Amino acid sequence: MLPTKPGRRRRLIAVLTVAAMASLPGAALAAPSGDTRSPVPTSWSLTGSGFGHGVGMSQYGARALADQGKSAREILAFYYRGTTYDAVVDNRTIYVNLERAASRVTMSGRARTKGAGSFTVTADGKTIRAAAKQEVTATRRGSGVRFTCPTCSGTQSITATRGEVVLRSGTDLIVSGKRYRYGTLRIAPTTGGSTLEAVLRMRLHDQYLDQIAEVPWSWPTAAMEAQAAAARSYALRRMSAKLRPDCQCHVLDTPADQVFGETPTGITASVHWPKWKAAVRARGTSTTGYVPRYQGQIIQALYSSSHGGYSLNNEDVWGGAPLPYLRSRQDRPSLAAGNPMRSWTRTVSGADLARAFGLPDVATLDLSSRVTGTALRTAVATSSSGKKATMSGDRFRSRLGLPSSFVNLTK
Repeated sequence: MLPTKPGRRRRLIAVLTVAAMASLPGAALAAPSGDTRSPVPTSWSLTGSGFGHGVGMSQYGARALADQGKSAREILAFYYRGTTYDAVVDNRTIYVNLERAASRVTMSGRARTKGAGSFTVTADGKTIRAAAKQEVTATRRGSGVRFTCPTCSGTQSITATRGEVVLRSGTDLIVSGKRYRYGTLRIAPTTGGSTLEAVLRMRLHDQYLDQIAEVPWSWPTAAMEAQAAAARSYALRRMSAKLRPDCQCHVLDTPADQVFGETPTGITASVHWPKWKAAVRARGTSTTGYVPRYQGQIIQALYSSSHGGYSLNNEDVWGGAPLPYLRSRQDRPSLAAGNPMRSWTRTVSGADLARAFGLPDVATLDLSSRVTGTALRTAVATSSSGKKATMSGDRFRSRLGLPSSFVNLTK
Protein backbone atom coordinates (compact mmCIF):
# COMPACT_ATOMS: atom_id res chain seq x y z
CA MET A 1 0.00 0.00 0.00
CA LEU A 2 0.71 0.63 -0.01
CA PRO A 3 2.48 2.31 0.09
CA THR A 4 8.18 4.64 1.71
CA LYS A 5 5.74 6.99 1.96
CA PRO A 6 2.95 9.18 1.84
CA GLY A 7 1.37 10.49 -1.29
CA ARG A 8 -1.85 10.65 -3.25
CA ARG A 9 -3.95 13.17 -5.01
CA ARG A 10 -5.32 16.66 -5.55
CA ARG A 11 -7.29 18.59 -8.07
CA LEU A 12 -4.25 18.97 -9.98
CA ILE A 13 -3.45 21.50 -12.46
CA ALA A 14 -1.46 19.10 -14.54
CA VAL A 15 0.08 20.38 -17.69
CA LEU A 16 0.98 18.32 -20.66
CA THR A 17 2.83 20.09 -23.43
CA VAL A 18 4.88 19.12 -26.39
CA ALA A 19 8.46 20.20 -25.82
CA ALA A 20 9.04 23.59 -27.42
CA MET A 21 5.24 23.98 -28.07
CA ALA A 22 3.96 24.81 -24.59
CA SER A 23 1.69 27.56 -25.81
CA LEU A 24 -0.53 25.37 -27.98
CA PRO A 25 -4.16 25.14 -26.71
CA GLY A 26 -6.47 22.17 -26.74
CA ALA A 27 -7.02 18.80 -25.09
CA ALA A 28 -4.99 16.90 -27.69
CA LEU A 29 -1.63 18.37 -28.63
CA ALA A 30 0.19 17.73 -31.90
CA ALA A 31 2.91 19.28 -33.99
CA PRO A 32 1.51 22.23 -36.00
CA SER A 33 0.98 21.79 -39.73
CA GLY A 34 3.70 23.35 -41.77
CA ASP A 35 6.28 22.86 -39.04
CA THR A 36 9.57 21.95 -40.68
CA ARG A 37 10.53 19.84 -37.67
CA SER A 38 9.36 16.28 -37.14
CA PRO A 39 5.57 16.12 -36.62
CA VAL A 40 6.15 13.64 -33.79
CA PRO A 41 7.24 15.21 -30.48
CA THR A 42 10.47 13.84 -29.03
CA SER A 43 9.36 14.49 -25.44
CA TRP A 44 6.29 15.34 -23.41
CA SER A 45 6.18 17.38 -20.22
CA LEU A 46 3.61 16.43 -17.58
CA THR A 47 2.80 18.12 -14.32
CA GLY A 48 0.45 16.86 -11.68
CA SER A 49 -0.22 16.30 -8.00
CA GLY A 50 -0.34 13.47 -5.51
CA PHE A 51 1.43 10.13 -5.22
CA GLY A 52 -0.16 6.69 -5.47
CA HIS A 53 -3.45 5.13 -6.51
CA GLY A 54 -5.64 7.69 -4.74
CA VAL A 55 -8.20 5.37 -3.13
CA GLY A 56 -9.02 5.51 0.59
CA MET A 57 -6.84 7.34 3.09
CA SER A 58 -4.20 9.87 2.13
CA GLN A 59 -1.24 9.52 4.47
CA TYR A 60 -0.15 13.13 4.04
CA GLY A 61 -3.78 14.17 4.40
CA ALA A 62 -3.94 12.25 7.68
CA ARG A 63 -0.86 14.10 8.86
CA ALA A 64 -2.41 17.47 7.98
CA LEU A 65 -5.65 16.57 9.78
CA ALA A 66 -3.66 15.50 12.85
CA ASP A 67 -1.89 18.86 12.75
CA GLN A 68 -5.36 20.45 12.83
CA GLY A 69 -6.16 18.56 16.03
CA LYS A 70 -8.24 15.74 14.54
CA SER A 71 -8.19 12.35 16.28
CA ALA A 72 -7.47 9.01 14.64
CA ARG A 73 -11.18 8.23 14.75
CA GLU A 74 -12.00 11.49 12.93
CA ILE A 75 -9.24 10.98 10.36
CA LEU A 76 -10.45 7.48 9.49
CA ALA A 77 -14.08 8.63 9.30
CA PHE A 78 -13.03 11.40 6.91
CA TYR A 79 -11.43 8.98 4.46
CA TYR A 80 -13.60 5.88 4.96
CA ARG A 81 -17.18 7.07 4.67
CA GLY A 82 -19.70 5.72 7.18
CA THR A 83 -17.21 3.71 9.23
CA THR A 84 -16.92 3.20 12.97
CA TYR A 85 -13.73 2.88 15.02
CA ASP A 86 -13.79 -0.36 16.99
CA ALA A 87 -11.61 -2.80 18.91
CA VAL A 88 -11.14 -6.27 17.41
CA VAL A 89 -9.08 -9.33 18.34
CA ASP A 90 -5.74 -9.21 16.51
CA ASN A 91 -3.44 -11.74 18.21
CA ARG A 92 -3.41 -14.13 15.26
CA THR A 93 -0.38 -15.32 13.27
CA ILE A 94 0.37 -13.55 10.00
CA TYR A 95 2.60 -14.87 7.19
CA VAL A 96 4.73 -12.12 5.62
CA ASN A 97 6.72 -12.79 2.45
CA LEU A 98 10.13 -11.09 2.77
CA GLU A 99 11.77 -12.51 -0.37
CA ARG A 100 9.55 -13.27 -3.36
CA ALA A 101 10.78 -15.66 -6.07
CA ALA A 102 14.40 -15.30 -4.91
CA SER A 103 17.27 -17.20 -6.51
CA ARG A 104 19.05 -17.29 -3.15
CA VAL A 105 18.40 -16.18 0.43
CA THR A 106 21.17 -15.41 2.92
CA MET A 107 20.71 -15.44 6.71
CA SER A 108 22.91 -14.51 9.65
CA GLY A 109 22.37 -13.61 13.31
CA ARG A 110 23.27 -10.45 15.21
CA ALA A 111 23.32 -10.24 19.00
CA ARG A 112 20.94 -7.79 20.61
CA THR A 113 21.91 -8.92 24.10
CA LYS A 114 25.12 -10.36 25.50
CA GLY A 115 25.75 -13.95 24.46
CA ALA A 116 23.05 -14.00 21.79
CA GLY A 117 23.30 -13.95 18.00
CA SER A 118 22.91 -17.65 17.19
CA PHE A 119 20.11 -19.35 15.25
CA THR A 120 19.23 -22.75 13.83
CA VAL A 121 18.00 -24.00 10.48
CA THR A 122 15.99 -27.20 10.78
CA ALA A 123 14.96 -29.17 7.72
CA ASP A 124 13.73 -32.76 7.37
CA GLY A 125 14.95 -33.64 10.86
CA LYS A 126 18.44 -32.20 10.41
CA THR A 127 19.79 -28.99 11.96
CA ILE A 128 22.43 -26.42 11.07
CA ARG A 129 23.53 -24.43 14.13
CA ALA A 130 24.92 -21.02 13.21
CA ALA A 131 26.79 -18.86 15.70
CA ALA A 132 26.58 -15.07 15.64
CA LYS A 133 27.53 -13.60 12.24
CA GLN A 134 27.87 -17.00 10.57
CA GLU A 135 25.97 -16.98 7.27
CA VAL A 136 23.64 -19.68 6.01
CA THR A 137 22.71 -19.59 2.33
CA ALA A 138 19.58 -21.13 0.84
CA THR A 139 19.43 -22.02 -2.86
CA ARG A 140 17.09 -24.09 -4.96
CA ARG A 141 18.10 -27.72 -5.47
CA GLY A 142 15.79 -29.71 -7.71
CA SER A 143 12.31 -29.65 -6.17
CA GLY A 144 13.70 -28.71 -2.76
CA VAL A 145 16.02 -26.29 -0.94
CA ARG A 146 19.74 -26.60 -0.14
CA PHE A 147 21.01 -24.88 3.02
CA THR A 148 24.77 -24.42 3.39
CA CYS A 149 27.07 -22.91 6.02
CA PRO A 150 30.75 -23.76 5.33
CA THR A 151 31.93 -22.07 8.56
CA CYS A 152 29.43 -23.77 10.86
CA SER A 153 30.56 -26.59 13.13
CA GLY A 154 28.70 -29.88 12.86
CA THR A 155 26.18 -30.05 10.03
CA GLN A 156 27.14 -27.68 7.21
CA SER A 157 24.72 -28.68 4.47
CA ILE A 158 21.11 -29.88 4.24
CA THR A 159 18.94 -30.55 1.22
CA ALA A 160 15.27 -30.76 2.11
CA THR A 161 11.74 -29.94 1.01
CA ARG A 162 11.86 -26.72 3.09
CA GLY A 163 13.48 -25.32 6.23
CA GLU A 164 12.60 -23.40 9.40
CA VAL A 165 14.87 -20.72 10.86
CA VAL A 166 14.50 -20.14 14.62
CA LEU A 167 16.23 -17.35 16.55
CA ARG A 168 17.79 -17.57 19.97
CA SER A 169 16.40 -15.03 22.44
CA GLY A 170 18.10 -11.67 22.06
CA THR A 171 19.01 -12.30 18.42
CA ASP A 172 18.10 -10.32 15.30
CA LEU A 173 18.03 -12.20 12.00
CA ILE A 174 19.61 -10.62 8.92
CA VAL A 175 17.76 -11.82 5.82
CA SER A 176 19.36 -10.74 2.54
CA GLY A 177 20.71 -7.63 4.24
CA LYS A 178 17.60 -6.60 6.23
CA ARG A 179 17.30 -6.97 10.00
CA TYR A 180 14.32 -8.63 11.73
CA ARG A 181 13.60 -9.21 15.41
CA TYR A 182 10.50 -11.40 15.60
CA GLY A 183 9.04 -14.60 14.29
CA THR A 184 10.09 -17.84 12.59
CA LEU A 185 11.34 -17.80 9.02
CA ARG A 186 10.33 -20.48 6.55
CA ILE A 187 12.31 -21.02 3.33
CA ALA A 188 10.42 -23.07 0.74
CA PRO A 189 10.40 -23.63 -3.03
CA THR A 190 8.22 -21.33 -5.09
CA THR A 191 5.09 -23.22 -6.14
CA GLY A 192 5.51 -24.29 -9.74
CA GLY A 193 8.77 -22.34 -10.12
CA SER A 194 12.53 -22.67 -9.75
CA THR A 195 13.04 -20.02 -7.05
CA LEU A 196 12.51 -19.62 -3.29
CA GLU A 197 10.05 -17.92 -0.94
CA ALA A 198 11.18 -16.54 2.43
CA VAL A 199 8.13 -16.18 4.67
CA LEU A 200 8.20 -14.82 8.22
CA ARG A 201 5.52 -16.06 10.65
CA MET A 202 4.74 -13.76 13.56
CA ARG A 203 2.00 -12.28 15.74
CA LEU A 204 -0.01 -9.56 14.03
CA HIS A 205 -0.90 -7.67 17.23
CA ASP A 206 2.54 -6.27 17.89
CA GLN A 207 5.34 -8.13 16.09
CA TYR A 208 4.05 -7.36 12.59
CA LEU A 209 2.41 -4.03 13.26
CA ASP A 210 5.39 -2.82 15.32
CA GLN A 211 7.51 -2.80 12.17
CA ILE A 212 5.07 -1.42 9.61
CA ALA A 213 7.06 1.30 7.84
CA GLU A 214 4.34 3.10 5.92
CA VAL A 215 4.77 6.55 7.49
CA PRO A 216 7.63 8.20 9.40
CA TRP A 217 7.50 7.25 13.08
CA SER A 218 8.10 10.88 13.99
CA TRP A 219 4.68 11.98 12.70
CA PRO A 220 1.87 13.36 14.91
CA THR A 221 0.32 10.74 17.18
CA ALA A 222 -3.17 10.84 15.65
CA ALA A 223 -1.80 10.31 12.13
CA MET A 224 0.23 7.30 13.30
CA GLU A 225 -2.77 5.86 15.17
CA ALA A 226 -4.88 6.20 12.02
CA GLN A 227 -2.14 4.51 9.98
CA ALA A 228 -1.82 1.68 12.53
CA ALA A 229 -5.59 1.08 12.43
CA ALA A 230 -5.61 1.07 8.62
CA ALA A 231 -2.63 -1.32 8.51
CA ARG A 232 -4.30 -3.65 11.03
CA SER A 233 -7.54 -3.61 9.06
CA TYR A 234 -5.75 -4.29 5.76
CA ALA A 235 -3.83 -7.23 7.27
CA LEU A 236 -6.88 -8.78 8.94
CA ARG A 237 -8.78 -8.68 5.66
CA ARG A 238 -5.90 -10.48 3.98
CA MET A 239 -5.76 -13.01 6.82
CA SER A 240 -9.45 -13.83 6.45
CA ALA A 241 -8.56 -15.79 3.30
CA LYS A 242 -6.28 -18.79 2.81
CA LEU A 243 -2.56 -18.32 2.23
CA ARG A 244 -1.88 -17.05 -1.28
CA PRO A 245 -0.26 -19.95 -3.17
CA ASP A 246 1.99 -17.72 -5.29
CA CYS A 247 3.81 -16.27 -2.25
CA GLN A 248 2.76 -18.76 0.48
CA CYS A 249 1.77 -15.71 2.51
CA HIS A 250 -1.01 -13.37 3.62
CA VAL A 251 0.89 -10.22 2.68
CA LEU A 252 3.98 -9.22 0.74
CA ASP A 253 6.62 -6.91 2.18
CA THR A 254 6.17 -4.47 -0.70
CA PRO A 255 4.06 -1.38 -1.44
CA ALA A 256 1.69 -3.75 -3.27
CA ASP A 257 0.52 -4.77 0.22
CA GLN A 258 2.28 -3.08 3.14
CA VAL A 259 5.91 -2.19 3.74
CA PHE A 260 7.26 -4.15 6.69
CA GLY A 261 10.46 -2.41 7.78
CA GLU A 262 13.60 -3.89 9.19
CA THR A 263 14.27 -3.65 12.92
CA PRO A 264 15.47 -0.10 13.62
CA THR A 265 18.72 0.79 15.33
CA GLY A 266 20.26 3.94 16.81
CA ILE A 267 18.17 7.04 17.46
CA THR A 268 15.26 5.68 15.41
CA ALA A 269 15.01 2.70 17.76
CA SER A 270 15.39 4.71 20.95
CA VAL A 271 13.31 7.80 20.11
CA HIS A 272 10.86 7.26 17.25
CA TRP A 273 10.08 3.54 17.41
CA PRO A 274 8.55 3.73 20.94
CA LYS A 275 6.15 6.41 19.64
CA TRP A 276 5.05 4.21 16.77
CA LYS A 277 4.58 1.19 19.04
CA ALA A 278 2.46 3.31 21.36
CA ALA A 279 0.30 4.28 18.37
CA VAL A 280 -0.09 0.60 17.44
CA ARG A 281 -1.32 -0.21 20.96
CA ALA A 282 -3.48 2.90 21.44
CA ARG A 283 -6.61 2.10 23.48
CA GLY A 284 -6.24 -1.62 22.78
CA THR A 285 -5.40 -4.54 25.07
CA SER A 286 -2.80 -7.32 24.88
CA THR A 287 -5.00 -9.10 22.31
CA THR A 288 -7.02 -6.34 20.64
CA GLY A 289 -6.49 -3.25 18.53
CA TYR A 290 -8.62 -0.67 16.74
CA VAL A 291 -9.80 -0.79 13.11
CA PRO A 292 -12.30 1.04 10.91
CA ARG A 293 -15.44 -1.04 10.30
CA TYR A 294 -18.46 -0.61 8.04
CA GLN A 295 -21.73 -2.09 9.27
CA GLY A 296 -19.76 -4.25 11.69
CA GLN A 297 -17.30 -5.61 9.10
CA ILE A 298 -13.59 -4.83 8.97
CA ILE A 299 -13.04 -2.76 5.85
CA GLN A 300 -10.56 -3.04 3.03
CA ALA A 301 -8.57 -0.09 4.33
CA LEU A 302 -6.76 1.05 1.21
CA TYR A 303 -4.43 4.02 1.49
CA SER A 304 -1.71 5.79 -0.39
CA SER A 305 0.69 8.66 0.05
CA SER A 306 -1.42 11.60 -1.15
CA HIS A 307 -4.34 12.53 -3.37
CA GLY A 308 -4.49 15.20 -6.04
CA GLY A 309 -7.21 17.14 -4.26
CA TYR A 310 -9.78 14.33 -4.24
CA SER A 311 -9.88 10.71 -3.17
CA LEU A 312 -11.17 8.29 -5.82
CA ASN A 313 -13.92 5.69 -6.03
CA ASN A 314 -12.42 2.21 -5.88
CA GLU A 315 -14.20 1.07 -9.07
CA ASP A 316 -12.87 4.04 -11.03
CA VAL A 317 -9.32 2.80 -10.48
CA TRP A 318 -9.60 -1.00 -10.55
CA GLY A 319 -13.16 -1.73 -11.65
CA GLY A 320 -15.29 -4.16 -9.67
CA ALA A 321 -18.17 -3.43 -7.34
CA PRO A 322 -18.33 -0.02 -5.63
CA LEU A 323 -17.48 -0.15 -1.93
CA PRO A 324 -19.63 2.28 0.10
CA TYR A 325 -16.75 3.36 2.34
CA LEU A 326 -14.36 4.03 -0.58
CA ARG A 327 -16.18 6.97 -2.16
CA SER A 328 -14.60 9.97 -3.82
CA ARG A 329 -14.46 13.12 -1.77
CA GLN A 330 -12.64 16.43 -1.86
CA ASP A 331 -9.38 16.17 0.06
CA ARG A 332 -7.77 19.55 0.63
CA PRO A 333 -5.70 18.26 3.60
CA SER A 334 -3.78 16.05 1.17
CA LEU A 335 -2.45 19.18 -0.53
CA ALA A 336 -1.07 20.80 2.62
CA ALA A 337 2.34 22.45 2.39
CA GLY A 338 4.00 19.53 4.18
CA ASN A 339 3.33 17.19 1.25
CA PRO A 340 6.36 17.18 -1.07
CA MET A 341 4.23 15.68 -3.87
CA ARG A 342 1.44 18.25 -3.82
CA SER A 343 2.79 19.22 -7.25
CA TRP A 344 5.26 17.55 -9.56
CA THR A 345 6.63 17.67 -13.09
CA ARG A 346 7.87 14.80 -15.22
CA THR A 347 9.30 14.65 -18.74
CA VAL A 348 8.48 11.55 -20.78
CA SER A 349 10.33 10.78 -23.99
CA GLY A 350 8.35 10.23 -27.14
CA ALA A 351 9.84 6.75 -27.42
CA ASP A 352 8.74 5.80 -23.89
CA LEU A 353 5.26 7.15 -24.50
CA ALA A 354 4.94 5.21 -27.75
CA ARG A 355 6.21 2.05 -26.05
CA ALA A 356 3.66 2.42 -23.26
CA PHE A 357 0.83 2.54 -25.81
CA GLY A 358 2.32 -0.07 -28.14
CA LEU A 359 2.49 2.41 -31.02
CA PRO A 360 5.37 3.26 -33.38
CA ASP A 361 5.11 6.90 -32.27
CA VAL A 362 2.66 9.32 -30.65
CA ALA A 363 1.62 12.46 -32.48
CA THR A 364 -1.32 13.47 -30.27
CA LEU A 365 -2.35 12.60 -26.73
CA ASP A 366 -5.86 13.08 -25.35
CA LEU A 367 -6.22 13.12 -21.57
CA SER A 368 -9.67 14.70 -21.39
CA SER A 369 -11.56 11.67 -20.02
CA ARG A 370 -11.97 12.03 -16.23
CA VAL A 371 -13.40 10.04 -13.31
CA THR A 372 -15.28 11.41 -10.34
CA GLY A 373 -12.51 13.14 -8.42
CA THR A 374 -10.87 14.60 -11.55
CA ALA A 375 -8.18 11.95 -12.05
CA LEU A 376 -7.53 10.57 -15.50
CA ARG A 377 -10.03 7.90 -16.58
CA THR A 378 -8.70 7.10 -20.03
CA ALA A 379 -5.67 8.15 -22.07
CA VAL A 380 -5.89 8.02 -25.87
CA ALA A 381 -2.81 8.25 -28.07
CA THR A 382 -2.79 8.66 -31.85
CA SER A 383 0.23 7.86 -34.00
CA SER A 384 1.41 9.88 -36.98
CA SER A 385 -0.31 7.33 -39.24
CA GLY A 386 -3.64 7.78 -37.42
CA LYS A 387 -3.60 4.57 -35.40
CA LYS A 388 -5.14 4.95 -31.92
CA ALA A 389 -4.44 3.19 -28.63
CA THR A 390 -6.24 3.54 -25.29
CA MET A 391 -5.40 2.70 -21.68
CA SER A 392 -6.86 3.43 -18.25
CA GLY A 393 -5.62 6.33 -16.18
CA ASP A 394 -4.12 4.02 -13.54
CA ARG A 395 -2.28 2.01 -16.19
CA PHE A 396 -1.05 5.23 -17.77
CA ARG A 397 0.37 6.21 -14.37
CA SER A 398 1.94 2.80 -13.86
CA ARG A 399 3.46 2.31 -17.31
CA LEU A 400 5.04 5.76 -17.39
CA GLY A 401 6.17 5.67 -13.76
CA LEU A 402 4.16 8.78 -12.87
CA PRO A 403 3.47 9.65 -9.23
CA SER A 404 -0.31 9.70 -9.77
CA SER A 405 -3.06 9.74 -12.39
CA PHE A 406 -3.96 13.36 -11.60
CA VAL A 407 -2.64 14.71 -14.90
CA ASN A 408 -4.21 17.20 -17.29
CA LEU A 409 -3.52 19.07 -20.49
CA THR A 410 -2.72 22.73 -20.89
CA LYS A 411 -5.80 24.77 -21.66
